[in-house]
Amino acid sequence: MISILYVDDEPVVCDVVKIFLERGGNIFVNIAYSAEDALVKLKHSSFDLIVSDYQLPKINGIEFLKIVRLNSSIPFIIFTGKGCEEVAVEAINNGANYYLIKGGDPNVAFKDLENKIKTLVQKSLDSSGNELLIKGDFKTAIDFFNAALEKNPNDPNPLIHKAMAFYKIGKFDDAIECCNKALLINPNLNETWFLKGFLLANHNQKDGEKFHKIFISYCNENKEIAYTLCSYLEEQNLKCWIAPRDIEPMTIWPEEIIQAIQKCKIVIILLSTSANQSDNVLRELILASEQKKEIVPVRIENIVASDRLRFFLQIWQYIDVFDGDLLENLKNLSIKMKTRLQ
Repeated sequence: MISILYVDDEPVVCDVVKIFLERGGNIFVNIAYSAEDALVKLKHSSFDLIVSDYQLPKINGIEFLKIVRLNSSIPFIIFTGKGCEEVAVEAINNGANYYLIKGGDPNVAFKDLENKIKTLVQKSLDSSGNELLIKGDFKTAIDFFNAALEKNPNDPNPLIHKAMAFYKIGKFDDAIECCNKALLINPNLNETWFLKGFLLANHNQKDGEKFHKIFISYCNENKEIAYTLCSYLEEQNLKCWIAPRDIEPMTIWPEEIIQAIQKCKIVIILLSTSANQSDNVLRELILASEQKKEIVPVRIENIVASDRLRFFLQIWQYIDVFDGDLLENLKNLSIKMKTRLQ
């Protein structure tokens, strides 16, 4: 059940909003007729979200928002009858998540409000869970992901994050179940296949084989392709190291990169126009060269490596995957890597 605080000085509007939002049985609306009344309620009760009119007596909606934002990041929607671009900009700049207009077809306006409420509450809980995941409080993070799923059971993202939390506490079967549920919701979500492949690769390897064999270097613009390649490699039981997935919580990012390259056997460099300009890709390539690692330059675009990259790649044979079906080429590349490592 989503609990919201609705603030409006018009009783008729309050009644209509309450009736509409509560008819689905998933939202409970608590009414406040002024910002002062709302602030009192916030001191004594907890809510998942605030919806406020702009034109309120004494303290208007923007002023109320500013007060709330002094010590809370609770989702906040301005829901007003009079649209004004200046007020809308001020609302967003002061931390409102949405600025919605009551005008037009009331069914459309209220349905839009309902959808925004559900989305914001679910994202807020999921975000809180992710913060705990980063801090290493995995069990509490799972509680937040469960709460997010209660608010919106059709969003696969809390399931993906919950799967990683289960993995961190050693519950492999639960992690795989979360991945499978996420794929039922959206079978085309690449991140889910990526995580599932990682979990299976870790679980299928013997204790002495659990160190990663391949380090994948890529620029952020090519993240989706990098994740896809990682997924295909791990389906071949070739454990990969890829950022940010394998950065441990509360660690120093550069140190993790250096150690990961030291431990791997092969460094795959994804080459593209963006990678040519990436300082991070260059740093990782330099580290791989210094460590005398086998480097596999993979061109995902029909480009020539920049001079600063080509200096370190001149002795290595390039592999092109941009000609034809990219996904099929990445899959074939993963099979070649397995052969090379045997």
